[in-house]
Amino acid sequence: MGRIEIGYWAAQEEHSPSQLLSNVAAAERSGFESVFTSDHFMPWFDTRAHGGFAWTFLAACAATTQKIKVGTGVTAPDRYHPALIAQAFATLDDMFPGRVVLGLGAGEAMNSTPLGIDFPSPGQREQRLKETLEIVTRLWSGGYQDYSGFFYRLFNAKLYTPPKAKIPIFVAAGGKHSADLAGTYGDGVIGFSGGKDAMKAAVEAAKNRGKDGDRFGRMIEFKCSYDRDYQRALDSTRVWTSTMLKGILASDLADPRKLQERGDREVTDKEIESVWSIVTDVDDLVKPIGELTEEGFNVVVVHSASPDEASFIEEFGRRVLPQLKGVGH
Repeated sequence: MGRIEIGYWAAQEEHSPSQLLSNVAAAERSGFESVFTSDHFMPWFDTRAHGGFAWTFLAACAATTQKIKVGTGVTAPDRYHPALIAQAFATLDDMFPGRVVLGLGAGEAMNSTPLGIDFPSPGQREQRLKETLEIVTRLWSGGYQDYSGFFYRLFNAKLYTPPKAKIPIFVAAGGKHSADLAGTYGDGVIGFSGGKDAMKAAVEAAKNRGKDGDRFGRMIEFKCSYDRDYQRALDSTRVWTSTMLKGILASDLADPRKLQERGDREVTDKEIESVWSIVTDVDDLVKPIGELTEEGFNVVVVHSASPDEASFIEEFGRRVLPQLKGVGH
């Protein structure tokens, strides 16, 4: 299968951008190979939440590290014209060639509704994503480009500062259609909500397009919390309960206060434990990460909600990463 990449998830909702920069610097020192960050206008919860701008953060992140790759998980064409996405990431790649990854997805209401933008139906969001993929890849190919879609248009548009290197595009997939988009237009898939089934469908779509399935990226977010006190580790994940609400990605619910209220009320500890790996010994994370690689994922991005994130990064790098380095070889 090839080597496994272990990335670090920089949660804009849970930490300030300045704190995240410190976390990412520590993650690079500890041996993480990439960092992916959420790209939202509003967060998933309200209490003690943050909401940094992902693109600004990625530029600072790349400038203050040496070699770690940086990307979004994920950018959505809900408040950006696709040409601006293409321009922004081409600019990043011009400054940090070969270190930039663009993660794209269909988007959530928290990015649209607060800005007075109508939240489209699922089918319209997927069409918007398709047009974005077509526009971004066209502009990155060079020259003047025209495009006429249902949502977006181009008229003699050209990127005068194109990417220096090929920027990998990873597409978040929750179902068959988005998985097909990932395989058709992308270099990889992110199995956020669709998991293993979406990953396999995307790989098949990629193969049908003549791509090398073994080289196709298969990313998954691995959620965990570590503390020597189990209850403390569990409690620190509760800020993320709104992300576990059934059908939330397609919901028009956008207010972080209401999202948090529903998550607190409806999501039980047992449900959290079914999604998050809650551990009192960081070594206990080796097995579930290994199981993800056995399922076929080759990029595992570790999202920690640990009470002491600095300690988690240091201990994970010292104790877990060395055990994972041989996975996939």
